[in-house]
Amino acid sequence: MFLKQLKSYLLVLALIYFPDKGAQIVIKTFKGDTGHLPCFSDPGNSTKHSVEWIKSNKTICKYQIDSVIGTTSGSCIPRFTINKSLHLNIENVQPSDIDTYTCKWSRIIPPPTIDSITNVTLQVEDLLLQRLNSSNNSCIHLLCTLEALNPEQVNFTWSTKAQMLPNASSSSDTSSKLVLCEKDKDIKDNITCHVSYFNNNTLYTKSVDFNLRTADAVRGNLQLLIIVCSAAAAAGVIFSLIFTAVFYKCRKRRNANESVVFTNKVYENFSFAMTRQSTERTQPTITTQREECVYEN
Repeated sequence: MFLKQLKSYLLVLALIYFPDKGAQIVIKTFKGDTGHLPCFSDPGNSTKHSVEWIKSNKTICKYQIDSVIGTTSGSCIPRFTINKSLHLNIENVQPSDIDTYTCKWSRIIPPPTIDSITNVTLQVEDLLLQRLNSSNNSCIHLLCTLEALNPEQVNFTWSTKAQMLPNASSSSDTSSKLVLCEKDKDIKDNITCHVSYFNNNTLYTKSVDFNLRTADAVRGNLQLLIIVCSAAAAAGVIFSLIFTAVFYKCRKRRNANESVVFTNKVYENFSFAMTRQSTERTQPTITTQREECVYEN
């Protein structure tokens, strides 16, 4: 019992005179997973203490814990929570979360005040699986890539729902290639790429699926869409040419008809004028004859 009390006393003295201000921890996690960031603290003999998590000089979480009455007060910004061990949990980790986080723990009661600072660097990795273009249409090339800040030796494996698949090509530190040819044409299930590695004595694993039938259907639909669009464009061009030709012929015929009508009207007016002049010339002759006849009588 005495040794346990002495150990606690020495730990308190160490924290007072040699506070941990540079504990640097690197945590790696995959995009979309939940990240767990540790915080060093010793709340065992404290009745009231506080914890604050900071990122880029901005407070993410801040809580005060009173172990005597069992109350906790404080809050965190969305996607961030604190568990009972004062560790920080980040839901749906994204590349924008990459940063160095600082945990500040303080014992308030009983005095003297004890402070502890923990710095944690978060690294976010992403596993991508894509189909590569190849001149050999009889084979399918799949590339599984681990996007990591600090590449290290990882273990890649390939599998389907029913069996494990061998790597057709050698794997590098951050990628692995799988080649499927005619002999593998019976594979109908999703193909899964698995990656695993150890970091800080922690095993990290991640899997990503690729649906061959969905990819082939999308490619076939895309080709069909291209063919339909090309045919529609060609039909549109042909229709435009036919419409232009018909419009031009109709306009030409209309111009020709208007010229004939105008010529006829001019001819009719000219004929009417000539007839009228002939009539006027004839009438005076008749009048003269009648005058002469009356004079004779």
